[in-house]
Amino acid sequence: MQSSKQTMQIILFSLIFSSSLALFLLPFCQANVTAAPRGRVLSNCGIQAIFNFGDSYSDTGNALVESHGGGYMGKFPYGMSIHQATGRFSDGYLIIDHIARRKHVESSLFLLTGASANDYLSINVNSSLQRMKDMVPDVIAAVKTYIKQLIINHGGTKVVVVGAFQIGCGVRFDFHGGTKFHCNNSSFNSLATLHNQLLKEELRRLRDEFPGTRIVYGDMWDAFQWIMDHFSGRSVRA
Repeated sequence: MQSSKQTMQIILFSLIFSSSLALFLLPFCQANVTAAPRGRVLSNCGIQAIFNFGDSYSDTGNALVESHGGGYMGKFPYGMSIHQATGRFSDGYLIIDHIARRKHVESSLFLLTGASANDYLSINVNSSLQRMKDMVPDVIAAVKTYIKQLIINHGGTKVVVVGAFQIGCGVRFDFHGGTKFHCNNSSFNSLATLHNQLLKEELRRLRDEFPGTRIVYGDMWDAFQWIMDHFSGRSVRA
């Protein structure tokens, strides 16, 4: 029987889940990604399960379980498009659901944790920028602990750790002037930059510590920047 280290392929997402999954898989699969038949990218990479650690962008129901079924995400309008409220912070399924279903990993297990931008934003009301920046090493240390537990305790051989996006930018809905991206908080963006810098440094150390594990940094900053740069003229449903 194969060991769990040989069979388990773990993808870790910290902060936020990205729809650009194939891009992050390139270091694992190399030419297999482009050569794979439609809908079989993950299976061609030898990945049978996705273990997703993220926040509300990718929560497939953990918040509802933690609230013992009493959370607002378990009621309409959440889930209206699929005619049931599943605990997802959406009117239907999430990107992670569609990727798992289309990529032939229907039996995937989704696990989530609190390593998210909320770690910083939750203290913003009564805190200075410097205090939030002082938190960054602790957040990175927590992410490092999660990764080591996955590798040592669960046999993870492939890990993707997604960095922070421009948390100082967001969408503004204007019924008269259209929908636009606005980046009006450079302080938050500098916080995300610091987070990404320290995260990359920690990942380099982890690669040296675990040479048999593929540890990849998922560049959410550039992915989000591409969306903002190409946003003009695209329809968005509020």
